[in-house]
Amino acid sequence: MFRPDFCRVSIFNGPYARMSKLLPTHPVKTMRFCYDGQVFCNIALMKPKILLFATLILGSVACTDKAYDPDRMSMEMTFFENEISVPVGSVGPLTVQSLAGKILESIGFGSDEDGYLTANFSKDFFTKSAYEIVLKAPDPSQPFVYDCGSVSFSIGGPAPAISLVGLGLTKQKIRYSVYNPIFEPVTLNAVSSVSCMDISTFQTTYKSSVELENVTLPSHYNATVIQELALPDNVMNYPNSCYLENLKLSVPGDITDKLRSDSPNFRFIGEYFSYLCVKDGIDFKQTDFSLDDLSVPLGRFGFKEAVLKFNLVNTLPLEITLSDIKFLLPKEERKSDSKINEKIEVSGPISIVGGTMDNPGITPVTLRVKALEGTLPDVSGILFNFHVKTIPGSTGSLLSVKQGVSIQSASVSICGGIKLFGDE
Repeated sequence: MFRPDFCRVSIFNGPYARMSKLLPTHPVKTMRFCYDGQVFCNIALMKPKILLFATLILGSVACTDKAYDPDRMSMEMTFFENEISVPVGSVGPLTVQSLAGKILESIGFGSDEDGYLTANFSKDFFTKSAYEIVLKAPDPSQPFVYDCGSVSFSIGGPAPAISLVGLGLTKQKIRYSVYNPIFEPVTLNAVSSVSCMDISTFQTTYKSSVELENVTLPSHYNATVIQELALPDNVMNYPNSCYLENLKLSVPGDITDKLRSDSPNFRFIGEYFSYLCVKDGIDFKQTDFSLDDLSVPLGRFGFKEAVLKFNLVNTLPLEITLSDIKFLLPKEERKSDSKINEKIEVSGPISIVGGTMDNPGITPVTLRVKALEGTLPDVSGILFNFHVKTIPGSTGSLLSVKQGVSIQSASVSICGGIKLFGDE
């Protein structure tokens, strides 16, 4: 039997894994600990006959053939014939904020205090000078009604952009405000209408019309809210048409003598607010999507082939498929015509189940990685195609900057065992 007072042998010279095996200590020759020819450490060994004895014990073999020549014996020993696993920690989470934060910010998306993504837009969509109104008055000294016709509020910002990528907008609100430049009240009448259209089918999905009757615009410096309109939550297409039709202003006489000095204009201000949500029937494909700034430490081990095992934890209410997975070259080695490390082969695809913040979807993944030349490097970036689909029951779910995908319980497994080779 082996005894615990023999020497200890370390596989790795680092914090990730250590293995101790008991070998007799009688140094004459050296042994290399390696995987597929990659040296990890040197071990002092005993004389050949003592080594033979240790080998027989390790292999539970009895041999009394005196003609057996220990100097011609194979110096190779194999441990962990199936695999050995090395923990490499976790990556992520790769959230909506980390993946698309700059894009969301550039097109105007914000978030509320709970992190849910919001779309906000504000615009002065109609301006009419009081001096223009006076020119149309039959008698400038008498009150009269000025017909502005029909004016429209076009919603810009992130709302139209979201419709193009197949996501939805919910809890949509539109607010109209008017700034009165006259020191006396003005009365407003109009018909407010709004309609939404499915941009993929060009079909109207929602339409409403409300009469605004005898709305008073007080004589103060602040803009007056004349309407706040909330669309039903199940309306997820952005409002492509917003009108104030038959807009009329009832103004007093002698208005040029009653104007504020800071601005002579009636200003109509439109504001839009909504939340970003999951829409029914999302089927979005994206090619060549890259993730940089990853840190998967494969290079330090000198493996030619390994299996990455990890759990993908998804808090997005979307099913995601990753395909055509490739490793990126380090940033300093990339060229304008190529950024893919062609010396590495990666298996795939990966299908990731959807989940929520309260009930994440967990997908166990086994990803085989093989070095076609040399050994595997550290992973600093990855390139892939992805396909996103709506999962049942998720329509209308709000999206948060905190939601995303993280890699947890990651480990590297080396298949084929670990071998020791002795030097003559």
